[in-house]
Amino acid sequence: MALFLAYRANGIARQSMEAQSRAWVAIDNIEPIGFRMQNGSPRFVFKVAFVNMGSTPAVRFRYFAGLAFGDDPKAHIDETVAQFLSGRIDWVECDLFPDRPFTPRVSCDHDGEPQKVTATHLYIAAAYRTVFSRVERFTVVMFRIHDSRRGDHLIDYSHPPFGDHISVGAPEQFAGLVS
Repeated sequence: MALFLAYRANGIARQSMEAQSRAWVAIDNIEPIGFRMQNGSPRFVFKVAFVNMGSTPAVRFRYFAGLAFGDDPKAHIDETVAQFLSGRIDWVECDLFPDRPFTPRVSCDHDGEPQKVTATHLYIAAAYRTVFSRVERFTVVMFRIHDSRRGDHLIDYSHPPFGDHISVGAPEQFAGLVS
C-alpha cells in the first residue's frame, strides 16, 4: 500500500512540475490590416501575437484562422478542431519559444456566400505540444468583427467596410478548448 501511495504522490508531483514549467500559449494583440471582398467572399487580413507564457518551448506549434457567421460560431470552432485531429486541415507549423512573441501576418477568407447583414466572428486556433508530453493542447480565441459605421455590431456585405471602418471586439475564450 505504501508503495502505491508513493507512486501516486510521485505522479502528482510530476504533473505539478510540468504544469508550472510547460508551455502555455496565449493569443494577444490582434491588429486589423485590411478587409475586402474577393470573388464575392470576405477576406480579412490581420496581425496577431502568439505568446508562450511558460518556461519551455511549445513544439509543433500550429495555428489557423477562420471566419464564422451568425450568432453561434462555436460549431465552426468545433469543426476546425475536429478537422485538425483527423488530419484533414493543414496548419502553419513552427516552434514557439518563451519570451519571444510570434507575430505573423495572417489572412483568412470564407469561401461561402455570407448573408447580406450578419454577425461576423474571427476565430484563431493554436495547437501545440509541450516538451513533456505528446498531448495536443489547444488555445482558441474568438473576436467579433464589425463595421464601425453601424451601431449594431454587424457587417452589411452588400456595402462592406473598408479602411478604418473595420473594428475588432474583445476576445472571447472557450474554456472547453483552452489548454
